[in-house]
Amino acid sequence: MARLGRLGFLGVAVVFHVIYILSIFDVYFRSPIVSGMRAYSVDTARAPAQRLVLYVGDGLRADKAFQFFPDPSPSANHNDSSAQELRPLAPFLRSKVLKEGTFGVSHTRVPTESRPGHVALIAGLYEDVSSVTTGWKLNPVNFDSVFNRSRHTWQWGSPDILPMFSTGAVPGRVTDDTYGAEFEDFSKDATELDYWVFDKVKQLFEDAKTDADLNARLRQDKVVFFLHLLGLDTTGHAYRPYSREYLHNIKVVDEGVKEITKLIDDFYSDAQTAYVFTADHGMSDWGSHGDGHPDNTRTPLIAWGAGVATPNTVSSGKAAGHEDGFSHDWRLDHVQRHDVAQADIATLMAYLAGIEFPVNSVGELPLSYLDASDEEKAKAMLVNAREILEMYRVKEEAKKATVFRYKPYPSFAGVGQTADERLKQLEDIAEDGRYQQAIDDSDALMKLGLQGLRYLQTYDWLFLRTLVTAGYLGWIAFAFTTAVDAYILDGKFDAKRTISSVTAFASVLVALYSFLFVQSSPLTYYLYALFPVMFWEEVFLRRGALAAGKNKLFTKFSGEDRVKLILNFLAYIGILEVMVQSYYHREIYTICYLLATAWPAFYGMDFLRENTILCATWALGCVSMSIFTLLPAIKTESTTMILIGGLLILAVGVTYIAAEKSLLSSTSRSKSGLGAPKADGTSRMILGAQV
Repeated sequence: MARLGRLGFLGVAVVFHVIYILSIFDVYFRSPIVSGMRAYSVDTARAPAQRLVLYVGDGLRADKAFQFFPDPSPSANHNDSSAQELRPLAPFLRSKVLKEGTFGVSHTRVPTESRPGHVALIAGLYEDVSSVTTGWKLNPVNFDSVFNRSRHTWQWGSPDILPMFSTGAVPGRVTDDTYGAEFEDFSKDATELDYWVFDKVKQLFEDAKTDADLNARLRQDKVVFFLHLLGLDTTGHAYRPYSREYLHNIKVVDEGVKEITKLIDDFYSDAQTAYVFTADHGMSDWGSHGDGHPDNTRTPLIAWGAGVATPNTVSSGKAAGHEDGFSHDWRLDHVQRHDVAQADIATLMAYLAGIEFPVNSVGELPLSYLDASDEEKAKAMLVNAREILEMYRVKEEAKKATVFRYKPYPSFAGVGQTADERLKQLEDIAEDGRYQQAIDDSDALMKLGLQGLRYLQTYDWLFLRTLVTAGYLGWIAFAFTTAVDAYILDGKFDAKRTISSVTAFASVLVALYSFLFVQSSPLTYYLYALFPVMFWEEVFLRRGALAAGKNKLFTKFSGEDRVKLILNFLAYIGILEVMVQSYYHREIYTICYLLATAWPAFYGMDFLRENTILCATWALGCVSMSIFTLLPAIKTESTTMILIGGLLILAVGVTYIAAEKSLLSSTSRSKSGLGAPKADGTSRMILGAQV
């Protein structure tokens, strides 16, 4: 590479960093979805339920669904003592927890957004991070889902969510009914979105009374109904999840779910309907979501109806599942809480409806939600394990076809330890009637299968990370040698290539490219491999410049200068480490502010005596700032705090204006020997007023 000017160097920097930014997507955002798997379902004479109803309260936090509050209804008289009485906001859903069904917390993954939440719920996979460049509203890849495996699915709700599951599904299998995008208006009452969904469901069953074909289709088995209730999410964004509007919306959802449940039960009158109520994600106190804060990742899960276990209760003490203290104020301590991963819900729904598990699902069947015998649970777990290992098998075959000298996942590599052999062992255990052992072994095998999928997903990570690290280190070394050449040696160093150096680095590049070609690597991998070789070749050629620069720079350095350089370098590293660790421990900045109070002391006692007010103000400011990083990062709106903050700002401004003359005179005396110019009084007054 010939000597570059400033623009050339800047151009190389921009191109390099833009290309290497793409490496984030190649390393971390590769889609886990594969195709070509065989679908499996639990083989039973009769499915646990003939149909399934899924309610999703978009943006509903788990704690708000179960806590007690005063009546938030707009019509309630909030001066009335009865309106201030604490009560559950969702009494119907609570009754299912207490008497008929099973409940727990569904733990989501980041990003806690609507698209990945619904994909995990209905398809059983955590896919969204691989699709951040393709948009989240529609289905960028064809994943399988519970809806696609049903005989027919009717769904109502947002145009942003429903098409994800009808696009790519078997044609005609999923029927959408969405409101217009203009309905999602934050300036309107968002409960109208939920009322719209409830009204549409009522209309469907009303039409079935006069439409024989529709009636017959509704009465088939393996039918799914999906009600997407967006009101809570919209209300939470607009008013926050602790607001009266959000809490009232929970009441609206509960009343609507109660009405629709009764409508469906009356229509079928066979007690063969399974119900699942949950949410795609939670909501922070700021009215936002997306990150991994527990308020965003914990959502309610309530299941009841055909095939669902009844509550496990204790007469005294605390039932299992409440050990984390999260549900301490739900008044449900006597009912066992069963937490699940969000993807497990898709597996639960598929089992209850008697349909095949979605082939891309990584969910594990939550047995505590099932009203089934040990034999039935053992068979279901065996099928669940088979479905996950089928995905592993297909993914492993695809990896073998492209990887040079493939190394299998160690847990499936030994004699008698392959996935097929382990499944055969499980079948023998179940046939012998050792159902509990079969359940435990199936659970362990599923976890191994999921670890194997993770192994295959990250198979190239070591190579890619090594390549990217070599590229960044090469760029740092290249930039450093360029700076030494240009600013210490004045560009006088002449680097000359030799046949041996060109041959050596060209051989490295050819070897890397050959390896990538054998593995059928994407084009971006070739670019990642080019930069390290190119940069390190330049550094090798200019190694003489580094030596010459070192000699020129350090010949005049005294021992004290070297100590200062080392201390500055260590301080620079320390500051960088503080910045990194502060992402995880905000209290680090509190320590930094407290240490900064001593900064004026480095100027000596004379400076402290001559600038007493200035130093005291500095110390007071640092101590005041140190408090902020001890406070919660997410704060709720508080009129009291806003008023106090405004009064403090006013007090600081008034204090500044009152003390301005004495502060100025003190400063002028301390700097009179330096001929410091006097500041304009008007400017000082304006500054004081702004403060």
